[in-house]
Amino acid sequence: MPPKRKRGGGRPRKAPEDAAAKENGEKTNKEEETQASPEENGAGQTQASRTARKRRKGPVADPSSTELPPRKLRDRRNVPAVDYKENKHTKKMDGTSTMCHQCQRKDSGRVVRCRNGAEKNRRHRYCVKCIKRWYPHLTEDDFENCCPVCHNNCNCKTCLRTNVINKGDKEFADGKNKIKYSLRIARFLLPWLKQLHQEQMLEKSVEATIKGIDVTDLEVPQAQFNNDERIYCDNCRTSIVDFHRSCKSGHYDLCLSCCQELRQGLTTGTVVTCDTAVDVPEIEGKEGLQEGSSHSSAVGQGASDQQNDRLIGSAAPSEDCTPSLIWRAKSNGSIPCPPNAGGCGDCLLELRCLFKENFISDLLDKVNSVVNKETEQELGGSRCSCFTESGEVNNETSRKSACREDSNDNYIYCPTAREVQSGALDHFQQHWLNGQPVIVRDVLELTSGLSWEPMVMWRALREKRDKKEHERLSVIALDCLTWFEVDINIHMFFEGYSRGAVGSEDLPVLLKLKDWPQHSSFEERLPRHGAEFMSALPFREYTDPKSGPLNLAVKLPKHVKKPDLGPKTYIAYGVAQELGIGDSVTKIHCDMSDAVNK
Repeated sequence: MPPKRKRGGGRPRKAPEDAAAKENGEKTNKEEETQASPEENGAGQTQASRTARKRRKGPVADPSSTELPPRKLRDRRNVPAVDYKENKHTKKMDGTSTMCHQCQRKDSGRVVRCRNGAEKNRRHRYCVKCIKRWYPHLTEDDFENCCPVCHNNCNCKTCLRTNVINKGDKEFADGKNKIKYSLRIARFLLPWLKQLHQEQMLEKSVEATIKGIDVTDLEVPQAQFNNDERIYCDNCRTSIVDFHRSCKSGHYDLCLSCCQELRQGLTTGTVVTCDTAVDVPEIEGKEGLQEGSSHSSAVGQGASDQQNDRLIGSAAPSEDCTPSLIWRAKSNGSIPCPPNAGGCGDCLLELRCLFKENFISDLLDKVNSVVNKETEQELGGSRCSCFTESGEVNNETSRKSACREDSNDNYIYCPTAREVQSGALDHFQQHWLNGQPVIVRDVLELTSGLSWEPMVMWRALREKRDKKEHERLSVIALDCLTWFEVDINIHMFFEGYSRGAVGSEDLPVLLKLKDWPQHSSFEERLPRHGAEFMSALPFREYTDPKSGPLNLAVKLPKHVKKPDLGPKTYIAYGVAQELGIGDSVTKIHCDMSDAVNK
């Protein structure tokens, strides 16, 4: 048997002759180094550098040498480049490419070329299939004269997700206009600012009476809150400006208006609790809607009225509902913290301020000094152009909205978008001062014509994800027949909007997206549609949420949490037979702030 090999002995040992030769070579190199003269080795060099020089096998080129390279190398440099085959991914700029700009395919058949971009070598092409599918309102001649890319309304995936800089933001850069608009805001806010200051001083005197000290000795402590936190009243749900009453433990906040109403007995603060639940009646008329799913029947008005009566009756509290707490202010003006309304019930609500104690009073002094220096002009004193000199209504800019005999307010100001651009801000301000709504017509005439079709919006949304966190590909919609929220895929929602969907019991599905998108801005999810919407805004001095000089939300400090100004969308299904039976149309309502509906 062959002898066993030891562990680690797989590599054979070197022969003794090789080891001896290596030792002799090292000795020879050392002897040559010692015999070399200082001039050969270099006077100022170290021993390590001299050893490294000896180990170089090939000759080292001198950088200062002017010797020409070999002839073979010089001839090789002058050889012309070899013509290789054309790469498949190179762009054809000679006008022979057949790739469609919409679908990015070369095998889609015949393409239509745009003539508008020939001078810039940007002749975009669209195949006939994409023209018929995505641009049914345009002809091939329209594409030849000026394609959607030239019109800036292309709805391909790349163009829809391109961030567009809104050129209208530079419209208010004039310094004179900024001063003019700021003075207008100061004049209108001055009476409100005086009233706010009086309410705060009144509440401060009440707090001094409760504590038994003089008003001048009272210091209102500042509330502790984060910059991204919105402080609102727990009773009326409105935002708190500055002074308010708060619980020591931070469970309850009360605005000054609710404090005054509570002391005057206008707000009883009654908290109602019910031991039994109230059953919501089942919606009638589903059979008619089921029969009308084939779009051949309609639901009568009587069923709708009966349904409304039953719904209104169900909203009233039952006999088992009894008040569990009567919330009133004490004789000295102090207000206890309500335990059954979210408070602790163990303390009194104390006066707090969000800003510094003298912030409103100092601001009032500054506004008074600025307004008094400027010449006060009469606001809203000129005659409205909606009426002619003879007193008749101008039908070109007004529409009849009511038939009240004892009123002169039966018409609504309805200018066109082009009239607004030509300078109708003063006329709009006259109606806005009176609290009258304004309807602007033909706003789409000034836009690029971008499609708002459901599937176009879906193509702008799909695969849209945030870099930091995963973007949800589903939305929460409201089922208008059952009044329940459902989680549905975005593609299924938009596909059902155009094609229709049938749910349980063979009833058409009526879904509605409210205040969408909820967790991100409109410009992030739909950049092109967001820019299109902003370009169509009328009276942008008021309606622009970012740079409108007469928009009060723009004037808020940077560290203050601003309200969500949108834009937001309401997207709802609908069929002809749905009226009165859980219809998805937005009902008439009152917004918390002024809004622009399109």
